[in-house]
This record gives sequence, C-alpha cells and structure tokens, in this order.
Amino acid sequence: MSVSHLYGFGLMDAEAMVMEAEKWTTVPQQHVCVESTDRQIKTIRPNSAVRSIYKASGCSDNPNHHVNYLEHVVVRITITHPRRGDLAIYLTSPSGTRSQLLANRPFSVSGLFLHISVFLVGFPRNDFSEETCKQRSCGFHHTHLVDCSVTGFSLMCILRQQTPLCSLQGGTAKLFDHSMEGFKNWEFMTIHCWGERAAGDWILEVYDTPSQLRNFKTPGKLKEWSLVLYGTSVQPYSPTNEFPKVERVRYSRVEDPTDDYGTEDYAGPCDPECSEVGCDGPGPDHCNDCLHYYYKLKNNTRICVSSCPPGHYHADKKRCRKCAPNCESCFGSHGDQCLSCKYGYFLNGETNSCTTHCPDGSYQDTKKNLCQKCSENCKTCTESDNCTECREGLSEKIYE
Repeated sequence: MSVSHLYGFGLMDAEAMVMEAEKWTTVPQQHVCVESTDRQIKTIRPNSAVRSIYKASGCSDNPNHHVNYLEHVVVRITITHPRRGDLAIYLTSPSGTRSQLLANRPFSVSGLFLHISVFLVGFPRNDFSEETCKQRSCGFHHTHLVDCSVTGFSLMCILRQQTPLCSLQGGTAKLFDHSMEGFKNWEFMTIHCWGERAAGDWILEVYDTPSQLRNFKTPGKLKEWSLVLYGTSVQPYSPTNEFPKVERVRYSRVEDPTDDYGTEDYAGPCDPECSEVGCDGPGPDHCNDCLHYYYKLKNNTRICVSSCPPGHYHADKKRCRKCAPNCESCFGSHGDQCLSCKYGYFLNGETNSCTTHCPDGSYQDTKKNLCQKCSENCKTCTESDNCTECREGLSEKIYE
C-alpha cells in the first residue's frame, strides 16, 4: 500500500468508513513502551548519512507496557549541528516501512506574522489538545508561537517570521533555519508503521546536505536517540473478521493457469510464512499476504520468507529488494549503500561501496572482506603495521 508523506493515503470512501464504524469493535487497551536510549555518539559529516540500528523488544518483559502491535511511534533525538536546516531524518521499522521524520529546510517566508493551517492526519486516538498540537504537530520552538487553536481536525498556528520547521506558504522565500541549536531531546512522530510488530531492528538515518557554505570543521553529532512505542499487546483486529476477496491485500502475483490450487477449492494448511489473511495453496508463493517479508522472482512471483535472503535488503513495507551487484548485504539498492561484500570484493568504510582494490592508506583484509586502515605512517601496507611504502616525508627503517 502506498502512502504519501504529504497527502497520506489519498481519497477515502466516506460511506464505506461510516458503514465500517457501525460495526467497529473498540481496540484493546493502549500500552506505552519507552525503550532504552542509544547513547552511542556518531559523527554527521557533510554530504553523507549516519545510520544507527536499535533492537527493540517492545517491553516484552513488562505486561503493563508490552507493545506487540504498533499504533504510532515517537522518536526522541538529540543532535548537535552547525546548521540544522541541512538535516533530513528517516526511520525504518522492523517490517521495512520507511518514514520521513524531517526534511531538510532550505527556505523560509518573510513577514511579521504568518498563519498556517495544519490538517491533523493520523493523530493518535483522541490526542487533539492544544498543548499536544503545540508540541507535536508543527515542531517549532514555543518562542516562535504566538497562538495555537484547534478547530475540528485543523490546527491554526500564528507564528513569528523565520519559524524553523513548519511548512509555510506565501511571502518571500529565503534561506533559513541556520540555527546552531540542533535538536535537544526533540520528539518526532510517525504512524506509517500502524499495525506492524514493534520488536526487531529499527534503523535511524540522518542525512546532511549542505545548502550553503558553512564551517565544515565543526561536524554534527548524533548524541542519543530513543523510541517510545504506542500500541497494544494483542492483535487489535478480531481474527474472526472476514476478508472479502475483493478487499484482500495482494501483491500482483502472476497467476499460472496450470495452477492446481484455486481460491475457491483450496482448504488445506497455509505455509508458515503466510499471514492470517490466508492462502490459495500450500506453498510460500500461494500466500494472500506475507507474515514477515517477501521477494519477487524474475517472473514476478512473490515468495514469502522469514527474513530477506543474502543480496537483498528490507525496503518498503514487507518487500525485500536487491542490493547492488557487488554487495552481500546492504541498506539500499545503490552501490554506496553496502554493509558487506561478496567474495572478491572489499568494503570501503568511507564510501560504503564494494571494490576490488582498496585505496591508499588501507589494505585488503581477505578474512573479513574489508578495507582496513594502515598505520598512520604508511602510504600502502599489507597489514596494519606492515608498510610496503611510507608516507611522504618518512623513510623505511629496517630492524635486524
């Protein structure tokens, strides 16, 4: 299912929503799980990305806070940076859903006071208080806020000029959000992973795209980040609900006319990787929806799997997409998004790419398929302290 970061899921069928509401079953009690904070400091360099992985448990050891199925997620982030408007932040869930938490902000609007209307799409439950809106919806400092009021599902904010984070319209555009304050325990929210499992690897990515000259001697730093998971410990949707065939979520599996199994006559067990939606045959290629992940064969057949196979990465939703040809594992499809390399290639940690030759100042570690750094006095080497050529200005000294 596609979703826009600007327009949500698009047009909705109001009549169908009302009919569904008439027979709606109240969701279970909401739980809140505050995961521990990742305090591993990482440097954010210009024109590059920082990637941090956190393995969440969903507070499975605490029944009162256990979150198994997600409603929404809050990410608390502390970042220092010489110009925070150059930053973009993304969060990827264990199921592979990628949410844009923050876009880089190169423009502002001049004027004494500005009015914006923010449509409150996907706010959790009945969380529509004015104070909550001030904190979560616009994402600006209160010093920039003149007034904030809620009318139905719309938030009206009156702001001073050069408000850092809100999307504004009208006026004269100019470069802005050159604040050096960074983000201190700043909260960002996403609902794009609604209904997914909370436990697993969450990936935070911070991109630094300089929009103007600045002091590159002072790089940004990701100081710490943590997750606050909101959801339920049990499945919020009744397992007895019927899924009409026309409403089932299917991912364009190519139907084979010679298939022995039809949607009407198969009543046997499904593959363990099929979700509760069901199947029309016994194999992992007969699932109507996958429990964990899936990848596609060349003939477009979808195969459900428990994890992405080698040479693939978790992409949008549950899909596994192919890495670049030289990557054994990766976090994207491009050649500079490798995590490990295939045999005969070596991972350059500076560029996240797989190469057959390591750059000067590093050597090929054939056991780990990595480009490892030489000693600082070596220009080339075969091992960390075994120089084959010295750095300029130094000469080789042989000990007998």
